Amino acid sequence: MLTRLIAAVTTVILAITLPGNPAQATASDDPPATGRSVVPVRVDPSNATSGSAVFVECYLRANDPILYPGEHLILGDGFFSSCWPADPDVCRVETDLEVYNPYSSLWQVYASGPVKYGPPCKGLKSRAASYGCEPSSRQYSYRTRAYGTIVEGGIGTSAVATSPSVRYYCY
Repeated sequence: MLTRLIAAVTTVILAITLPGNPAQATASDDPPATGRSVVPVRVDPSNATSGSAVFVECYLRANDPILYPGEHLILGDGFFSSCWPADPDVCRVETDLEVYNPYSSLWQVYASGPVKYGPPCKGLKSRAASYGCEPSSRQYSYRTRAYGTIVEGGIGTSAVATSPSVRYYCY
């Protein structure tokens, strides 16, 4: 059974193209507005062909990146904050820390966290740590993106949560 669940998660992950968020060109160093920092991830069995799935909903969260200035380290966390009415059969989360490049008007991945699997899903966390940033005379914008997948009864779904951007004198 566990082998089938892992295969189902792998199939769902490979079949889903996680949406990027290319920015539109602007004359400003400010990045465009981003998505929501908390998003629901739902498996709704009403459309299922098998009778083994039940309704499950988890909330995926992307925390604002935090700068630890003494260590020149920026951290971004992504995690499932809760699941209702119970944990799904399988959950997966991973996190990217992104920096906005005003010259290309694009968000670029600065660091990636490890992929984490559950259950348990509540509190399942992936932390993306920068490999260290250097103090800078100008501010750079950072955000956290969390990618989450849940599978219940062979039915899988994914979502992306994006934190608001924050600015630090560090690159």
